[in-house]
This record gives sequence, structure tokens and C-alpha cells, in this order.
Amino acid sequence: MEYEPTSLKSIQQSISRYLKDSNYQCNIMTDDEFHKSRQTLSAKFKNLKSLGLGNKPNAADPLTDDDINKFYSKNVMGATSPRSLMNTIYINNNYHFGLRVLQNITIYVGGDITLKVDTNGDEYLQYCRERQTKTRQGDNLSNLRKTGPIAMENKNDHSRCPVFAYKLYRQKRPETMKKDDSPFYIQATTFQDDNYGSKLLWYKAQRLGTKSISKIIKSMATEALPNNDKRLTGHSARKGSIQKQKDAGVQDTEIVQRTGHKNVNSLLSYSNTSLEQQKKTSLMLSTNNPKISNSKTHTIAKPVETITQSQSAEVISNSNSNQSIYHGNFNFPNVHPAMSGLLQIATFSWWKF
Repeated sequence: MEYEPTSLKSIQQSISRYLKDSNYQCNIMTDDEFHKSRQTLSAKFKNLKSLGLGNKPNAADPLTDDDINKFYSKNVMGATSPRSLMNTIYINNNYHFGLRVLQNITIYVGGDITLKVDTNGDEYLQYCRERQTKTRQGDNLSNLRKTGPIAMENKNDHSRCPVFAYKLYRQKRPETMKKDDSPFYIQATTFQDDNYGSKLLWYKAQRLGTKSISKIIKSMATEALPNNDKRLTGHSARKGSIQKQKDAGVQDTEIVQRTGHKNVNSLLSYSNTSLEQQKKTSLMLSTNNPKISNSKTHTIAKPVETITQSQSAEVISNSNSNQSIYHGNFNFPNVHPAMSGLLQIATFSWWKF
């Protein structure tokens, strides 16, 4: 059995961190003393690649809009039960705030996620207090998010509004779990009947365990997507959020503000050509008349610079210069009606060479 190349690289990096923490003088990643070991490891990577390894078979697949729609249709997401509401909160936090799995475990009620109102009276949630993360350990005081990402209320679709879900989640918590130091995710109460609307509280005064939080998406997929061969994990929501923003043309510099990445190049490992786009391209390649459905043909209208019999024209030549001035009408097909009058009475000048 062979290790994946990424696993060997992780082992090398772990050894490097351990030696650095132990005040070892050499850096095994860069110093000449370990040049031979790096060459050996590089040769091993090439050998593993020739065996078909290194393609990240266990990488998480991103959540798509289709997945989210199925979650709602199967009541795995929504406000129909304690479990579905918590699932919704979890997905929203990952989608809008770009939280990693471990960040979900460490967020608290007071101050981490805050409900605010803008000058137009629109409500939104803001991730205000970021705690220790993978890229921001706290040792570099200048390494901070410039602004906290937000989640705006959805006035067009109340059932998918992140603000509504957040308010209901707070309302259904015990009073002891509404304090500033209360964990954000707590255990759902199990009822004998399905009449959840009549229940005052939906949750217990107990923290939701680390393993339970990390398996939320996997449990959702098992329930709502039983025949799906995608690998959906706790990382899938964050990955899906980045993919959706990239597909929508959001700038990388804006995406990293939402996700918390230090470098825009880190987004390359998240963004891939979507399955839908690959389908369109594949169909294009297998047809006699290739045409991608989402492509657009732009026609540029060219002016017809001819004078008809019904048009009057006057060309005035300036004997003292090479300039000629044309007073008359041009035909410009396919122009907006509001512009046609301006073009017909326009005066054009050109130079004779």
C-alpha cells in the first residue's frame, strides 16, 4: 500500500514544524543540508504519479444549487424541525461567512455573529469576531480580516432567508444558551410527535459535539441524496460557496474577504469547471454544428456611408487646408430610435491626404 503524495508532503511539513518548535537550527524544507532528502521525496512523487496516485480521490465535492434544492424539498433544510433548522444555520454560516469545519466548533453566541440593520432598514448578519483559524493563528497582529462578511435578508424568499433562520434559531434556544459565552451549536430536542410548531423550545442546554458538527453535511446527504455518488463532507459547503462565487464572476479579492484566505492563489484548489459546463462542452464536441448554448453572438452594426437620391448633401472644401466638411444624412441600420435623429443631422469632418 502506497501513501498519496499529499500525505507524504504533509508528513514532511509536520516534521518541519516539530523541528522548528524544538529550535532545530536547520530547515528541512529549504536548507542545503536536506537537499538530498527533498530530491528523494520529489522522485517518490513522480513514481507515485506514474502509478495513478496523486489525483485526490478523497477530495470533497462542492455543494451545488441542485443539492440545496433537494435538501429543502426533503425538509432536510428549512424551518420545519429542530434538525432541519440547525442544518440550515450550518449551511448558511459556511456559505455566507466561508467558515471552515473547525471554525463552526469554536463560534459562540455573543458577538461572533451579529444581527444588524443598514440605513435602508434591511437586516443582515455579520461575522464580526473571528477567532483563531488555520491562516490567522494570532501571532501576527496585522493579519486580520479587513471586513466581516455578511448575510443579507432574503425578502423574495422567506423560507431561504438567513436572517429569518437565525432569529428562529435564537428564539428556540433555552435562555441559558443565549449568553455571550454560550456555544453556537447545541443539541436538538427529540419529540414524540411532529408538531414542532407548538413547542416553545427546540434545543437543549448542551453543546453539540465536535464529531456531530463535522458530520452534519454527510448526514444530510445520506438522508436527502441516497443515490448520489458525490463525496459530500463538512468541507463541501465552503467549497460550494467559492465555486458559486467564481461562476458568478465575483472578483477573487472579494471572495478571499469572505472566505478568510490569505492569498487569492489558494482559490485555485477550490474552483473547477462545473459539471453543467462540462456537459455543455461535451455536447458541443459531439455535434456536427458545434455551439455552446450559453454563448452569445454579438453583431456590430456598421454605418452605410452612401447618399441616396432622396438625401441632400453638401461638401464644403476649405482651400486653405486639407479638411472637408460633409453636411448630409448617413444611413445607420439597427440603431436605437432615440439615436437615429441625431445621426441623420450629424456633421462629419475628415482630412484629405
